[in-house]
Amino acid sequence: MRILITGTPGVGKTTLAKRFLELHPGYRYVNVSDLVHSSGLIESYDETFDSVVPDEERLLDTLEMLIQRNKDILVDHHSCERFPTRWFDIVILLHLGTEELYDRLALRGYSSKKILENVEAEIMRVSEDAVADFDQRRVLTFNHRTEDDTLHALACIEERLHYAPRSVRLKKLKTRSYAYQLEQCYSWMWHGSISSFYRAYSSSHRSKFSKAKRKK
Repeated sequence: MRILITGTPGVGKTTLAKRFLELHPGYRYVNVSDLVHSSGLIESYDETFDSVVPDEERLLDTLEMLIQRNKDILVDHHSCERFPTRWFDIVILLHLGTEELYDRLALRGYSSKKILENVEAEIMRVSEDAVADFDQRRVLTFNHRTEDDTLHALACIEERLHYAPRSVRLKKLKTRSYAYQLEQCYSWMWHGSISSFYRAYSSSHRSKFSKAKRKK
């Protein structure tokens, strides 16, 4: 599968990508910002917003080559309006509350101007406009704030990998478990395997988190 994770900088794209790759180590991972720097795909530098301006033609050519050569690929980028819609089978769009987004970007050392630009983009839902041209049956949208949000997204992505033709934009129900919600939405699918996935993965990562806290 060819997967794109997109959304405003700071919403947790790379965090979710790394967790996905733990489950699917065979996927080729491409962080577009890293690719621009490592491959010298830079056209200029924008001093106003303290960021590089990529050479879009060369970047698109490089990405197309990577996508053609890799059957299973995960692309991570904050912008996708220039990407051909035929490139991706699944598009994952992440959102985050503006206060938390502000704090995350400040911790990264972003300038005030750059933080405000990205917070405004999230308020205006710019990323939703960017994915508007994609077949909406391929788009999964998540709020990505907590560990449970990450697990919920992973469970939905797993479901989509196995049943790519069916598209439902999932809403969180007030239940104890997102796995229970998924079983209700897809009771005719997978016969509880999402529940097994959620329980096993949640238990594993919460155990790691607890051990890390004890070590501290």
